[in-house]
Amino acid sequence: MRKNFLTLFIALLLAVNNYIYIKAEGYGDFVNPVKKEMTRVDKGDYGFLMEHKENEMTGVFKDKSLVVLEVDGLLTSAIGRSYNNIQLSPFMTLLVSGAVYFNNYFLGSASKNPDDITLSTLYSIMPNQKYPGFKQIYNKDIKGLQNYFKNAGYTTIAQRNLEYGEEYVNYLTLGFDKVNINEKGGNTAVLKSLQKKIEEPGKKFIYAETLPFENPMTAFKGGALEEERTLFVQKIRELDNSLKDFISNFKNSSKAKDTILLIVGKNNVYNDLVNKEKTVETVLTKEKKLAEVNCPLIFVNGLQTKKYLNTIGSVDILPTLLNMFGLYENVYPMFGMDVFSKEKKDMDMATVQYDMNNRIAIYKSIAIDIKNADGGLKIDAYNRNGLGYVDASAYELVTRKSFRDSELSYGLVFLNKLKELAENKKILKLDNDKTIMHAGGELCGMTYTNMKEALDKNYSAGKRYFEMDFMLTSDGHPVNIHSWEGFVTKFYGAKYIEGETTYTKAEYDSMKSRHGYTQMDMEKTVEWFRNHKDAYLITDVKTENVKVLEKISKLAPDLKARIIPQIYKFDEYEPVKKMGFEKIILTLYMSNYTADQLADFATSHNLYAVTMSLSKFEKGLGNRLIEIGVPIFVHTINRQNLANQILEMGARRVYTDTL
Repeated sequence: MRKNFLTLFIALLLAVNNYIYIKAEGYGDFVNPVKKEMTRVDKGDYGFLMEHKENEMTGVFKDKSLVVLEVDGLLTSAIGRSYNNIQLSPFMTLLVSGAVYFNNYFLGSASKNPDDITLSTLYSIMPNQKYPGFKQIYNKDIKGLQNYFKNAGYTTIAQRNLEYGEEYVNYLTLGFDKVNINEKGGNTAVLKSLQKKIEEPGKKFIYAETLPFENPMTAFKGGALEEERTLFVQKIRELDNSLKDFISNFKNSSKAKDTILLIVGKNNVYNDLVNKEKTVETVLTKEKKLAEVNCPLIFVNGLQTKKYLNTIGSVDILPTLLNMFGLYENVYPMFGMDVFSKEKKDMDMATVQYDMNNRIAIYKSIAIDIKNADGGLKIDAYNRNGLGYVDASAYELVTRKSFRDSELSYGLVFLNKLKELAENKKILKLDNDKTIMHAGGELCGMTYTNMKEALDKNYSAGKRYFEMDFMLTSDGHPVNIHSWEGFVTKFYGAKYIEGETTYTKAEYDSMKSRHGYTQMDMEKTVEWFRNHKDAYLITDVKTENVKVLEKISKLAPDLKARIIPQIYKFDEYEPVKKMGFEKIILTLYMSNYTADQLADFATSHNLYAVTMSLSKFEKGLGNRLIEIGVPIFVHTINRQNLANQILEMGARRVYTDTL
């Protein structure tokens, strides 16, 4: 009774004293480093993704072997906890008391795809729910732990589970020297096999995992709730005993002094368990949503005992290990930070992606639950220690950073820019007069934004030609969005229902950018170009082109020399020309004109240029136009060597997100 009263008292005190509590969390100390990083991202300065400052942990494990063991089902909430007077993990509880232990380590993803966590760990990239698992890195120039260790002369070994389908093939293609498949015989057999690999001669990097944690609920058929809980406890104890035998054998082996063992908790089935609310609440913790992704990270040997309270994520493992093993040279961009660096201690946060519509940003003991809401975001902030909700508005900056970290990771991987950044410390650019910035140009790794900040960033970089997308709202107002489908959700968190009427102008204006950027419409776009007197607007009107261009013509008669409409059909030329626009582009992505038809039309009409896709250009559709002196523009090109080839073949400009 006293305990319940005390909890209630604390919660009430928190509600009354909200401001004091937030200040006590040190939020103010967090603002400056976050703002600094976000400003660099907005300006296109990505060098910080490869920066490194030496610290007390630099090179402490140089030339030692490394074993990273992912233990499925090992949760922080099971360490130091009892149920019905039975310790859930007695061995692990003892182990962490004599090791370097991070108890605020969070997995980057709560999806059931195990590769999401593996990719975050190996490559320090954010999980991407749109391209889950290995799909995110297919055909990309990217470097992971196995590549860095292999380049340093290590033998690299992956010990994985056969249950994960094509993972065997994937691990071979990822650059591991050897891939071993776990046998079916329980974790005791799996860990014995791992011990044999550790004892082989030579320097090794081994990335291993235990068998999937067996969820007793999937096989349990009815019965008393207490029996379910007992089974659950039994499985946790079995896992603990397997680890006890393995780690004891490891510490007694001759290789222990030359091999570092890093235990990383992992969880692929706990999502099934959270539905068993009473079981999980009683056995583990009341904070179910984060409990499923809060796992221990433990350096078993090689360091002095210490418990760290830093909030860290799976993306932080790669930079941390590169620093500790003295391999922080010629690195590719990483989206995590060395956990022992001052910068990471200042940036005390992690992000967990649940699905396309939900993520949680964790800052110290505060969790910011971020969900897509119709026309914006729904943000709830609460204390992870059960002390109630806090003022979410105080954590808007953390929310924005969570989004920008993720989008920057997705974008730079998707655009295949990691190697380019590693080699040049910047994204390579073409001469400004050779480029048209597609949808305003790339912003924080994102494409198709059509945001003011994209225009600002790329204008500051010297760009002067900008293509912007226009769509009509349901009540006839042109706004800047590539399409309603997909993009209204991506940028604004709003719902799109196929076949239904699009949003009204008022509804569009009420939407809030999830990333904190400024959405644009016809009026704002015209005003921006009025204020940038040497910039050119190239329109890409998705529906009712002539109607929208007429609206722009009436709104901006003073800008007709610098607004360059794109038309999609021959019969749009005359009405657009009569509006007074001096330059007109014929773009071909909505048509199938032949080379003869295009040449005949271009001969009799004064076109500023003809725009076509790369595939049409490569098939020679523009050759006759080039011969008669009609400029050819090609879309959308983001690789500089390809852009140079296209320009050498006679094209005048390329539409690009990044160049």
